[in-house]
Amino acid sequence: MSGFRQIFSALGPRPAIIAGAMVASTLVAQAPAFAGDEPEGGDRGVQRGVAAEVSYDSIGGDGFLGLRLKLEYAFEMPQFGCDEGVDPTCRTDLRLGLQAPLRLRVYDAEPRQDSVFRDEDWDEVSDFLRVLKTLEYGEKGGALHLHAGELGPISLGHGTIVGDYHNVITTDHYQMGAAGELNTLYGGAEVLLDNIIDPGVMGARAYVYPWAFVAADSALSRVGVGFCVAADIQAPTELASDADDALIVDDARNPVVLREQSTTLIGVDLEVALVDSEQFSLIPYADFAKHTSLGSGVFAGAFLSAKLSDSYEVFSKLEYRRIGERFLPTYIGPVYEIERLQFAGWGQQLPAPKVRVAASLSGEAAQGFYGSLGLRVRDKLTLSAAWADHEGPMNQLFHLRATARPTEKIQVGLYFHKQYFDAFSDVFDLDGALVAAESRVSVWGPFYALGRYGRMWQIAPDGLYESVNDWSLGAGASMGF
Repeated sequence: MSGFRQIFSALGPRPAIIAGAMVASTLVAQAPAFAGDEPEGGDRGVQRGVAAEVSYDSIGGDGFLGLRLKLEYAFEMPQFGCDEGVDPTCRTDLRLGLQAPLRLRVYDAEPRQDSVFRDEDWDEVSDFLRVLKTLEYGEKGGALHLHAGELGPISLGHGTIVGDYHNVITTDHYQMGAAGELNTLYGGAEVLLDNIIDPGVMGARAYVYPWAFVAADSALSRVGVGFCVAADIQAPTELASDADDALIVDDARNPVVLREQSTTLIGVDLEVALVDSEQFSLIPYADFAKHTSLGSGVFAGAFLSAKLSDSYEVFSKLEYRRIGERFLPTYIGPVYEIERLQFAGWGQQLPAPKVRVAASLSGEAAQGFYGSLGLRVRDKLTLSAAWADHEGPMNQLFHLRATARPTEKIQVGLYFHKQYFDAFSDVFDLDGALVAAESRVSVWGPFYALGRYGRMWQIAPDGLYESVNDWSLGAGASMGF
């Protein structure tokens, strides 16, 4: 499983204001470091080390012997926006992660491929970039943070246009994306790009605290305004099909696109940090979003966090939504990489490209809400759940995130996302769900056992995407230097 880089370490809401940063609507987590692990929820330590893992991997019924070599190194560098002459500790890391993932087929389920190596892992130019696991400067929420590699969950602003987006959610396609953020006392920016080889999804948001230029310590400097733009410059509008209406798939297991267009969303937002202290924060906000040539939506909500003690913290978000005709909230969401080709929510019975579905929606404006609640217990447990519902059929959403470190030797992480259903009983139906679960147990010295389970998407024989099981069991050894 390609996995999500965000299962482990510091899960939690982005701070209300750190060096002037606007509040994001996502929880941030990172994958477990194979060497030089830092405590959950703590400061990221310097990570330098090598690791080797062997596992049995099952993907859609096929079985593989997985072999992985990993190298991670951190180069100490000056921290952007900090005067090293004033603060000698003003340093950060440029982190480089390399890997050599290899799968050897040991069981070939139908339809048979009769190849030793898993061809889908290396049949596109972008697949070879997976050797560079990550390249990252700074810390998320800091003055300057840059990241190249697998993305997600990533949001822009309050998440009303781009929210919890993942750029790798299929078993057969890897994309190296890029994202970054700049935060200052006066404003900043956020950017994302889904694929540096063949860009499709891209977005940017700039924000400013106008009064901070007059008096940075004034209460009025807590008022921020932002502008966001996101686009899919290759949004499919028509897929090729054969005489039996089955979708045609190319040699790299992608649906063949007959027609595509560029589609763009823009938004403006306002937020006010009414209360911003170490113990309690309350930040209301309002967003207006427009899908150009289609519809628009209005959002109003608030972030709330409270530190009950040194050990316990709760955080939440509640948002009201008014959605106009031909507008879909959080258009670029967790499973957009599938939806852009085959979207089946909001009453759409047959999968069709998302931009075409959005253009076909009709009816009066609908109302809806989004709510989330989370709890953090020291560095031992972080748990959060979110729910969204709107007027109309097939438009509810639920997701769950959890990380636990009950002992220094055991780490467990879970990400679960399910959308476009009507009844609560459908929430935990794994068909159509996006799941990533991972555990790691230190056995002795440098040796550890690991297990992963996921539900990711794969092309079926009829050309439609379906979610399949993707799991592995194995062991590894790591050494720091």
